[in-house]
Amino acid sequence: MVATSFLISVGSYLLEKTGDLIFNQLGKKITQTELDQKFKIALTNATAIIQNRYPEALGGSLDFFFKDKQLLEELLKLLFRKSIINHSVIEEKFDLQTLPPNFLSEFVTTLKDELLKDHVFDLILSNNEIYFMIIGIDSNLNKIAHSTELSLNELKKIRETIQEKIADNFSYDNFFENYKKIALNNFNEVNYIGLGLSPDIRRGMKKLNDIYVKPEFTLKNYSVSTEEDNFLEREMRNTTIDFKDIFTSSSKNIVILGDPGAGKSVLIKYIICCLLEGNTNEFEYSESLNGLPIRIELRKYLSQKKSSSTNFTQYISYLLEKEFSVVNFSEVQLKRILDTQLTLIFFDGLDEIFNEDEKYDVKKDIENFLITYPMSKAIVTSRYIGYEEVKLDSDIFIELSMKEFNDTQIKEYATKWYQCEAVRDEVAKQEIQSFLELKEDIDEELIANPLLLSLIMILYRNNGRLPHSKLEIYRSCTRTLVEKWDEVKKLEIDIKVKNRKDSIFANLAFWQYESLSRNKDNVGNGNITYTLVKDEVSRIIQNKLKLTDDAFESSRWADEFLEYAKNRSLYFDNNFTHKTFLEYYTAFWIYQNSDLKGDFTQRNQIINQYIGNPYWHIVIELLINLIDENQPDTDIIDNILTENISNNNDAYLFFLAIVHKLKNVNESLIYDLVKKSIEICLYSLWDKPITSKLFRRLTSIVNHDKYRYMIEKILGEIISNESSNDKLLLNISLFQVEMNLFTQRDIQINSITLNADLYENDKFLYLFYNDITKLDTIIGFIKIFGVDAIKTPSVSKYGGVHLFKTLNYFFENITTSSKIDEKIVEIVTLIENGIDLDTIKKELYLVGDKAKLLEDKNIDLILSNIKKIESKLDYISA
Repeated sequence: MVATSFLISVGSYLLEKTGDLIFNQLGKKITQTELDQKFKIALTNATAIIQNRYPEALGGSLDFFFKDKQLLEELLKLLFRKSIINHSVIEEKFDLQTLPPNFLSEFVTTLKDELLKDHVFDLILSNNEIYFMIIGIDSNLNKIAHSTELSLNELKKIRETIQEKIADNFSYDNFFENYKKIALNNFNEVNYIGLGLSPDIRRGMKKLNDIYVKPEFTLKNYSVSTEEDNFLEREMRNTTIDFKDIFTSSSKNIVILGDPGAGKSVLIKYIICCLLEGNTNEFEYSESLNGLPIRIELRKYLSQKKSSSTNFTQYISYLLEKEFSVVNFSEVQLKRILDTQLTLIFFDGLDEIFNEDEKYDVKKDIENFLITYPMSKAIVTSRYIGYEEVKLDSDIFIELSMKEFNDTQIKEYATKWYQCEAVRDEVAKQEIQSFLELKEDIDEELIANPLLLSLIMILYRNNGRLPHSKLEIYRSCTRTLVEKWDEVKKLEIDIKVKNRKDSIFANLAFWQYESLSRNKDNVGNGNITYTLVKDEVSRIIQNKLKLTDDAFESSRWADEFLEYAKNRSLYFDNNFTHKTFLEYYTAFWIYQNSDLKGDFTQRNQIINQYIGNPYWHIVIELLINLIDENQPDTDIIDNILTENISNNNDAYLFFLAIVHKLKNVNESLIYDLVKKSIEICLYSLWDKPITSKLFRRLTSIVNHDKYRYMIEKILGEIISNESSNDKLLLNISLFQVEMNLFTQRDIQINSITLNADLYENDKFLYLFYNDITKLDTIIGFIKIFGVDAIKTPSVSKYGGVHLFKTLNYFFENITTSSKIDEKIVEIVTLIENGIDLDTIKKELYLVGDKAKLLEDKNIDLILSNIKKIESKLDYISA
């Protein structure tokens, strides 16, 4: 019977949603258990009546109402006296595929009648305040009015009454303690797939601290500093920032940028747990550590914003109720907290908003939120790709890049994962050592990425060897978990669709990936529910794979399949447990339905449509790798590359990123791709932001000798053809210098000669090729570029390589000199050439602060010289 199978306690749910209000209304004469028992009796009676009316229809199909919290909430809303049972609304909220028309409406009406027979439930379901709190205090009143007999004025009065009661009883300390408990429960565990597939290893959730390895950061070296940038920010560019310094690296808000799989979201969860648990010794002290930490997934925020015109304040209030069970709380109360308390808001996944206009709107929402609530500090995460188009305001944000794992972190990561496996110490030590030795043969791009590292370790533990490409990692890991798991555990797969698992996963993945990347209605961006997923799997089974003609049977098989996927740690909570599986199966679906069928039109349309969307880059890369590995010649890959580059500028960026991984492609096409990309940079054929991206893509292939030689050859050919073009020669020199700075590789170009006066056309080159610690260089710079130019940073043309203010280096050299009297004469010369006293003093203070920060061994000499210089300057000023 349905009545005996529901899993969520109705009593505890009502208490969670309304706090003490419900039991205060009942005079505290009833317990949760008694309330559950009364609901169970009414449900049993209603089920019997409906089952008698529809003997073939029920069959346990209503179970899901009482297992899924969201569905139970929707059901309870319909049971209150003042609610309107609207069939169209019911169809929108519930899966009615296997039920007769109006079945659910009749069931709700019958259950409502049975509940109202009981005095206790009559009191509850007649109470408008309880009804309002179930719906949500801050919900849109106009929308509520469509689902209730209450008028708009009545709803407003009820809301005001509830808000007054909340304000009278609110305690920030109690709120914080309750939030802390649930936030730690939500964030302090991660889904553990494991390394080996031994049956004695307990899968599921593991404590985050047990497997987490703290990352390191750098300041983005191509950011442009302003005059107001403090010395610490300037000094830290291109240097490593430890995890503990993340809050003290700047007084600004923070953007954390990283590659796919770098662990940005897990980093946020780890930081929040540290703060809530009081582990502030993990960080250097910052006032913001005392704030209330809140994580917002931006794709979910966007979905709510589009459906309900929500702003961040409203969304946080909604989030606290829905995900953290904060009751007796309203938007009004939240605004008071934001106005009076420190808060630390983590805006996670700016890159996961795919439409550029919508991404820009969310960016402005973040900036406006921080203006409205100055006591809040923000940390925003994003992939590199997808961020540049909507960079946050550099006046209030500093950008930190997550570094790839180094050897020490890789070893720590491997050791922690083995500890979770409960492997004997001597076995673990031997396997870890063997793994660390073999890893040297793997591309550093793969092994240094936390996501790919975890997958590589899974494959090493189960297959005894290391994979050597991203495709092999994704495919092998997926197959290991789908196939070898059952084999190792000697499990019989008791599902009717066991021979078509890959096809179902592939169809489900493609449907879900497209849903998540669409920008219309509410599909995607976080609103994929169990009902939608089950309907889609049922449709795949019945219509796509044609395994059954019976809708009820396909629905039941869909349930079985999703339970199987959950038990194998593949699909859980309406999503693939690892983005790896989602991306691989999406690529596999496209490959199955295009190349394996000889129908390339659909594949070409998908690539053309999504090649400019960073969210699809890994999928398209895996797809092209799948195509590439089985080709007898270069025709297919050549056609894909040629067609996309001719139609889409984004294709240049994409193919430069993966070209070194392709096997069956014509070398002349690669040469043309690289040459055209270089020409776009040198001749400024595209807008500067896009050209800068293209330049950085070119730097990414320089580490491969073949492509470094190719770039050198192309630049040499351009010089030979246009040796008299001074402007072009200057651009090539800039290009070469920047390439070397970015890659730390020596790009050699034969026959490049520049007249000395050409350097005078570019601040960056002038400073690069001259000794900026020398007075003659400074005076020459002032004469050519003006006195104001010496006070500001010099930024290169292509990649935004940043040389800091020239005076900073000059004064560093002066203050470490033992011949300070001679150096004071040089300072006087600077004054005579237009450098004002305030600027000189400011630079001296920065040099002194920097020496203290870095514990310079010459610090006594530096500080002594600064005092002598200041004394002399004061004399001159007088």
